[in-house]
Amino acid sequence: DELTGTICSVPTILNVVAHPDDDLLFINPDVQTDIDSGKCIRTVYLTAGDAGHGNYYWLSRQRGTQAAYSFMTGNKRDIWIEKTVKLNDKQFVTVASPRANSKIALIYMHLPDGNLDGEGFNATSQQSINKLISSKEKDIKSVDGQSNYDYQPTIDALTKIMQIYQPTELRTQSTNRGEEYPDHSDHNAVGIIATSAFKQFEASRFAGKITLPISYYLGYPIHTSPANLSADQIKNKTATFLIYAKYDGSICRDAEKCLQRSNYDLYVERQYTSDN
Repeated sequence: DELTGTICSVPTILNVVAHPDDDLLFINPDVQTDIDSGKCIRTVYLTAGDAGHGNYYWLSRQRGTQAAYSFMTGNKRDIWIEKTVKLNDKQFVTVASPRANSKIALIYMHLPDGNLDGEGFNATSQQSINKLISSKEKDIKSVDGQSNYDYQPTIDALTKIMQIYQPTELRTQSTNRGEEYPDHSDHNAVGIIATSAFKQFEASRFAGKITLPISYYLGYPIHTSPANLSADQIKNKTATFLIYAKYDGSICRDAEKCLQRSNYDLYVERQYTSDN
């Protein structure tokens, strides 16, 4: 009830991704296009993207996402306000917005990174959202120690976020695993959870009378697809990612070198969607 600026008079796009930077690598340049057109943007990060590291690492990535969105809005000196929001008992999220721009909100659920194969990391007791979906794990605890989720309550929590912000469109990650370059387990798991939550939201709000659009963005499998962005799109997408990369010590110390590691150079030149 204390959140302000949650409902927009213009279309509201909800991005639901696994890790800080997935929106920048796989949904952009559509994020930039939406911002430029004046739409409201709400991005939910289900995991902290901790990769088995401690608080300093994932909190830095969180700051990186905020710096990237400030860059995309053209307000590099934004002051971001963070609030801890209680969704249910033992379920909390962090909501961050620029103080002077209610059209942007970043929501962090802080679930543990599930690792590439979904088997998790030792530091977080091998927990993963992939295991929640496959019933290998009964519940999962957030890396900040504040929240616990079972599978359906994870969907319900995301549905509640949707009820708060009333999105008109969902953009999330593809459930397509891929073969030659398999996608990260968290990417696929988020696509499944986001779809279920969006259907719940749609049913509760419109009682089956309206179907809202969903777009699914491919992750690592785009490695083998031709570059399909324009020179200007690549330039802007790269610049945004490098703003974020300054905060992510695991991929680079020098921002320019980020594009020479782990195929980031390929991702900034491509954007592909799939049917699911």
